[in-house]
Amino acid sequence: EGHINVPQANDDACSLGTWVTMQRMKRRANKLKPEAIAELDALGMIWELHTDWDIRFQELHQFKSAVGHCNVPQKYLVNPSLGAWVAQQRRRYKTFTLLPDRISALEELGMEWELRRGRQLHGCQDGIPRMTPEQMHSAATSHSRPHAPPQSRTHHP
Repeated sequence: EGHINVPQANDDACSLGTWVTMQRMKRRANKLKPEAIAELDALGMIWELHTDWDIRFQELHQFKSAVGHCNVPQKYLVNPSLGAWVAQQRRRYKTFTLLPDRISALEELGMEWELRRGRQLHGCQDGIPRMTPEQMHSAATSHSRPHAPPQSRTHHP
């Protein structure tokens, strides 16, 4: 088809797709010889694919632009998968399974790796963001996901 981006699950090219994926993994781990890299480059190898990680990172960047920090609540109503993704990055960091380039990118953005449970942090408490209407609108319109209106808490004496 004119490219070297072979799907791993393609029935016709299952072994080729797996091989291409393994070459990407070897290069990331610095275990692919420079000659092999040069040969694959000459064939038009695409080393980095647009992944869910990249999409979530862009959403985190938009969140930070809107509210000023990267501490997305795990139950973030505007984009529930973003809160889960941020929590997953923290777990991977703690278990040494997050790639160094991703650690650097997240730290440059302002990621805090350690959060104390139950602590009010940057306007978020109990998983509910405390944002101004302008911040909520900015976060909601910065991506195409539908959003729920902010919940209000009423305390009854």
